[in-house]
Amino acid sequence: MWLHWSEYLLARDEFYRWFQKMTVALEPPVELQLGLKEKQWQLSHAQVLLHNVDNQAVLLDRLLEEAASLLNRIGDPSVDEDAQKRMKAEYDAVKAKAQVGEGEGLCLHPSIRFSTHPAIICSLPFIHPSPW
Repeated sequence: MWLHWSEYLLARDEFYRWFQKMTVALEPPVELQLGLKEKQWQLSHAQVLLHNVDNQAVLLDRLLEEAASLLNRIGDPSVDEDAQKRMKAEYDAVKAKAQVGEGEGLCLHPSIRFSTHPAIICSLPFIHPSPW
């Protein structure tokens, strides 16, 4: 039992270290006025972050299974259903932020301006009035 509990704690700590890193990585807003290469890099970076989040789902599922098993065995409130729901909600929040980061403001054509609204990825090109 002690080994099972210590392995769970190690896995949980690893999950929260990952969670903190992803929160920091997803924090900076997308820069809106960049060149084509920078936009491509941002898109690539956002895709890597989202892939990382998707891969973490396997660890989270295993962690939640272990928490449920420990709850059944020892009844510790640190692994109760509320704790499990919080962990899942934190993961879901990071995933949602990563998904928005992948799609928001990453239009690659340099003559097209960005929208900050998640539903509107790109808008029409700027129309500059003639100085004459």
